[in-house]
Amino acid sequence: MKELKKILFSIFCLFVFSFGVNAATCNDKDLNEWAENVYIDYDEDLGVADEKGNILRKKEYSYLLFIYPYNKNIKVMARNNHTNKDIEIEYDDLYGTNVLGSYVHMDSKTYTFSFYGGKNSACPGVLLKSLEYTVPPYNIFSQREYCINNPSDDICKTYSNDMKDVTDKEFGRLVKNAEKQHELENMNFIQKVWYYIKKNWYFAVIPVVLVAAFYAIKIHLYKKKVDNE
Repeated sequence: MKELKKILFSIFCLFVFSFGVNAATCNDKDLNEWAENVYIDYDEDLGVADEKGNILRKKEYSYLLFIYPYNKNIKVMARNNHTNKDIEIEYDDLYGTNVLGSYVHMDSKTYTFSFYGGKNSACPGVLLKSLEYTVPPYNIFSQREYCINNPSDDICKTYSNDMKDVTDKEFGRLVKNAEKQHELENMNFIQKVWYYIKKNWYFAVIPVVLVAAFYAIKIHLYKKKVDNE
């Protein structure tokens, strides 16, 4: 009798385990293919205007994260390491996909996105995939005059790990180097040649001076030797 109970219990456990595995698995080909290709895209929130300059949406956040490609049969949940609260990422008509906005943060912010089958999908409530996306800390120098005029420079990225420990003095040095680089990029060939000659003149002059001095000494010694004879 005890053996029979053990067998029945084992069958029951196997059934429950199998049911749990199946319940967490989605066999829908389209949803699985979408999960394989889904990605997160980042962009600064600059607001949206139409071709005539009419404001369709004012700037509200510091940046936006977009879920691509959009799938109406997917439910997107996200949390970040600052708040650790799960929120659902809604569809945005203006951008045509699920969009998450964030305000300025001075430390790195890591998001965990979880993608579930939607209630009308073939796999409602099933976790299809999780993705992490980290946004670096805010770059306080991104609003300096140089960066406003040169927003595409590496030192001017709105969020950057490379700039988090940079001092004002170091930033000034980086700006000077960047300005020299911009100046050089705008020179024609002749201007670049003359620039490098002026910059590195000593590499050309010093060898000539040394060679001339060597031969001058050698000639002097030779003449002295001839005079002594």
